[in-house]
Amino acid sequence: IPFARTKESRLEAKDPRPSVKERYGSYDEYERRYMEAAERLVGRRYLLEEDLPRLKALCERFKAAF
Repeated sequence: IPFARTKESRLEAKDPRPSVKERYGSYDEYERRYMEAAERLVGRRYLLEEDLPRLKALCERFKAAF
């Protein structure tokens, strides 16, 4: 179930989970956290270093959510 984009849409849907805007504030903050998590997974050997550009491109597909 996707998160609501804004607090207003979250309240309208009576969803108790924080919205995307409430969680991250901006796309830059979302991208920073996303890439930090991906890099941690590379460090733990769950992902390959070569996967990072593909994951960054995937992350950019969610820019419209902000």
